[in-house]
Amino acid sequence: MQTRRTMMKSVLFSSAALAIGRNAVRAEDASSDQAIYSGGSPWGNVLGWRLGSQSWTFRLFPFEEAVKKIASLGLRVIEAGPGQKVRAGDDLVISYDMTKAQRYVVRSILADHDMTMPTFGGTDVTPQAMEFALDMGIETLVTEPSPDMLPEYDKLAQQYGVNVAIHNHPNPSIYWDYKLTLERLKDLSPRMGICLDTGHFRRSGFEPVDVARAMKGRILTVHMKDLNNKGGPDCHDVPWGTGVCDIAGFMVELKRQNFKGVFHAEYEHNWENSLPEVGECARFFNEQSRKICMA
Repeated sequence: MQTRRTMMKSVLFSSAALAIGRNAVRAEDASSDQAIYSGGSPWGNVLGWRLGSQSWTFRLFPFEEAVKKIASLGLRVIEAGPGQKVRAGDDLVISYDMTKAQRYVVRSILADHDMTMPTFGGTDVTPQAMEFALDMGIETLVTEPSPDMLPEYDKLAQQYGVNVAIHNHPNPSIYWDYKLTLERLKDLSPRMGICLDTGHFRRSGFEPVDVARAMKGRILTVHMKDLNNKGGPDCHDVPWGTGVCDIAGFMVELKRQNFKGVFHAEYEHNWENSLPEVGECARFFNEQSRKICMA
């Protein structure tokens, strides 16, 4: 006899399986003897999670090429940042002061690959940046401002209805210690929070699971990293689940918090040919999401 719980699991399995089938194509950059994961994250979608990549992962390529690479993995979201060339052979770069016509070029590239850009990183928070966000469908601006700017950023976030997420870089950056960041956020609105970078917190000596637990309610988006060691001179990104960051436990903790939001791979290694490794990150994320759904 099926219980309500087993019936729900069956429905979840069927929904995710259909999505996997739709995404099961070979990635564009796969060589004839190397298939790159292209199944997206249907199980993450079941949890209300969107998985994509920060365009910095593909910083050696134009934005259009980065979009193609991410879409080839079956993923449908990207986080761009200022300064990346939009297309090969063109001097146009992404920035929040783009004209309407220039923004249309970026939106067209996204639409051609069924992609959205819910977050935008590395930017100041100004009225102009907020107008850019509204025009581009951006939900969250990711920034690393002087702490004395946070109250003004909060006013703009509430005025425009766009979130502002502080990004943590490793020690000695100003937001390396999550406890200090929480202190700076405590009197601000829920539209102010953090873009939690698991690898950078690990480099600063903190376990990502502990940081996530402490920052419940302030996590707006995630830059996901796993590292080959805990911060030595040869420390670099590795596919999720193969390093020291306990990515599986981090995901379980965010599910416990009922987090609904965007996870971005920000893979800062093997720059010229990282797509297969980013694909393995997506594979791990989808499989771990499946385990969480079926638990």
